[in-house]
Amino acid sequence: MKRVALLTIFQVPNYGSVLQAYATQRVLEKLGCQCDVINYRYPNHWHYAQGLPKRSLKAKIAGLLGVKPAHRKANKLKKFIKEKLHLTREYADFADLRREDWLKKYDLVAVGSDQVWNTRFNKGDAAFVLSFLPDEMRRISIASSFACRNLDDRFRSHFYRHLSKFNFLSVREENGRDIIFELFKGEKEADVLLDPTLLLDKEEWLELLPGNMPHPNKGRKYILLYGLYYSFEPRPMIFELVKKYKELLKCDVIVLEGAPRAIDNCGFDFINAMDSSVEEFLNLFKCADFVVTSSFHGTAFAMNMECPLISVVPDSGDDRISTLLAKVGCSERGIRTSDDLPDVPLDVSTRCHEALPALRKHALRWLAAALMNN
Repeated sequence: MKRVALLTIFQVPNYGSVLQAYATQRVLEKLGCQCDVINYRYPNHWHYAQGLPKRSLKAKIAGLLGVKPAHRKANKLKKFIKEKLHLTREYADFADLRREDWLKKYDLVAVGSDQVWNTRFNKGDAAFVLSFLPDEMRRISIASSFACRNLDDRFRSHFYRHLSKFNFLSVREENGRDIIFELFKGEKEADVLLDPTLLLDKEEWLELLPGNMPHPNKGRKYILLYGLYYSFEPRPMIFELVKKYKELLKCDVIVLEGAPRAIDNCGFDFINAMDSSVEEFLNLFKCADFVVTSSFHGTAFAMNMECPLISVVPDSGDDRISTLLAKVGCSERGIRTSDDLPDVPLDVSTRCHEALPALRKHALRWLAAALMNN
């Protein structure tokens, strides 16, 4: 049995980050590996020294007390992590990682998925290119994301030096493949793979739900709004879409993330579900009649749960959502903030569900080869 250590981002209070870590662990186990998730503290003192904002003491206390929905969500995600992820001991910082004897404990170390190579947030942290490993240690990347069009010149030598040591490289979007190709002048390439959350099918995700879990809106139809605003600004377009499709469907709106503020004048009432657990998150996607999202993982889970969807995509170089939509033949469901309000079909795209199994099969074959090839 291969012993694999996985380095990824799972501590941020975000459903996608936590669930991609769980999915990667689960997929590696399905492929016959023992998988441990490296409990690397992120962010740590190094990231704060590079300018990453630090939470105030007041915010930390509010979080512990669960004052706001976001705090309660974070506490529920921590509970899921504790129960479902197979964590190593905690590594406080990069130096702590360097002290470990990785060759003795593991056959291979993997990094990914999620935005592990997004220097905007991790500030070029050398841990995420596995530079703490001895040179002879086998290493791979699993659908890792840069979330940008071009690599900042400050980090080019950093990525070149460390990614050159990888045995296999895969990324999550076309821009990531282009960055790797250009960086290595075509001498080293990366495959574009599905995010690990899509390597588990709908039924595998629903295994996490208790058998008696009720409909989240007592049987009434609803649009699920899952809006993330830290990467780019999808407002007011995302609210205009919700308003349009609410009128078309004559249904309620449930907000899983990104509730409108008073100043947004969104023009619709909504049910706030922003403190949902992982099980409630999955149930909301399972039962939704339509999904409006600006989130990569919102798009992925809507696809996997066979929901009609529309995704607001950035005009910037972050092509994670647009790459995924293109791969399943549903590019028309990606709307830019500069576009006119679209007429997206209210039914599920059959093209998406015909494409997903083949893409899933390809990714699993790639991963199996990367794990077993010495």
